Amino acid sequence: MKWLVSLVGAGLVMLTLRDLFHTLWHPTRHGGLSRLVMTALWRLARRFRPRRRVVGLVGPLAMVTVVGMWAFTVVLGWAIVYWPHMPGAFTFSPGSKAAQEPALLDAIYLSLVTVATLGLGDIAPGEGWLRLVSPLEALVGFAHTAEARTRGTGRRSLLVVSAPSLTTTASDARAAD
Repeated sequence: MKWLVSLVGAGLVMLTLRDLFHTLWHPTRHGGLSRLVMTALWRLARRFRPRRRVVGLVGPLAMVTVVGMWAFTVVLGWAIVYWPHMPGAFTFSPGSKAAQEPALLDAIYLSLVTVATLGLGDIAPGEGWLRLVSPLEALVGFAHTAEARTRGTGRRSLLVVSAPSLTTTASDARAAD
């Protein structure tokens, strides 16, 4: 039963990463979850049509909402992965009262700390597979934070490498000389 719950959490993480990929990098730029959130916010804004300021804020608000939704679902998904294995598969620092807290609270705390790449060390994975999975969560959190910051400022993506065009015309070659 523990593994089934962990698979549900992994499925939530994968669903979120799929939506993130399809929204940011896929040629169609249509992620399922993010599209639903943005459509709902735009429909809600139509009700406030006379107020132009409200409609003007919908785009940035929708972007922040989608990024927040991605962060929330990634943290929740990883917490569900950890939850059934708390506290037995983890080590707690001496003097820490974390083991006395409910397992779900510890799992959410560990997930938030790992996604934010803080790595406080008061709860650490003890089993081998968790020691491999936990850094993957930190990598996902780092990539999500970097991409959200890049998209929010309007700069080019840090995670997508763009290659220069391989074709040049004769006039481009002459201009370079």
